[in-house]
Amino acid sequence: SVILPEGAEVDYIEMTDNHGELQRIYSELDPLERGWRYPVNVSMSGTVPTVRPYEILPWTDGGTVELGGTYGIGTAPDFETWAAMYNRYTAGDEGDDVIAALSNYGEMTEGKWRFQLIADIDCSGLFGASELDVVVSGLYDEFDGRNHTLSGLGCTFAGVLGEGGKITDLNIDSPDITTDSTTPAGVVVLSMTGGEISMCDITSIRLETAGPAGAIAGSAEAGTISGNKVNGLLLGTSSS
Repeated sequence: SVILPEGAEVDYIEMTDNHGELQRIYSELDPLERGWRYPVNVSMSGTVPTVRPYEILPWTDGGTVELGGTYGIGTAPDFETWAAMYNRYTAGDEGDDVIAALSNYGEMTEGKWRFQLIADIDCSGLFGASELDVVVSGLYDEFDGRNHTLSGLGCTFAGVLGEGGKITDLNIDSPDITTDSTTPAGVVVLSMTGGEISMCDITSIRLETAGPAGAIAGSAEAGTISGNKVNGLLLGTSSS
């Protein structure tokens, strides 16, 4: 957030990015006014930063501020429970017990869930370590890794990523997936029919399959894949 001093006129804001380069951020609001607080979202498109201003009321307006909850997935048992309940939910079970359980790990806004990791999780031995399996059969909501790591996964994270689904800022370390299936296999998703996979870091991959192999998605018909990093070994009939 930026608070302007009395009488200040701001042409741009300077920030240093993760590579140590100085970036100048120009606001789309003209002018920036004294007495307001301006939270900004900084995103990079190539080497050109952009700022997306929010509509913020002056501090003097008062009112009630609601803070986000402390929900999140922080342990291996949490991860197993979340996966089981979300699979029930996407299969059409919206019972009170399912919604109550999912509320421990995420929040729903306008009919869409947002789940988040709050710690690194060792997934060794979970979700079928020796066969082509998935953590969740389909993802149609947001899963924010918050730069935390799932390590030792023996299966793909999601079977299908559909319209409205989003996987972001998730690290997956040392996934080891082996299958005789000829179905396209990927580390993050088996197939992508929409949605977004962004800012994920997939390291030390070992994926061996009798079909097509993809470091992120086995197959993708629609959606956006951007800003991810991958390294490791893919063994298959073809790769993507």
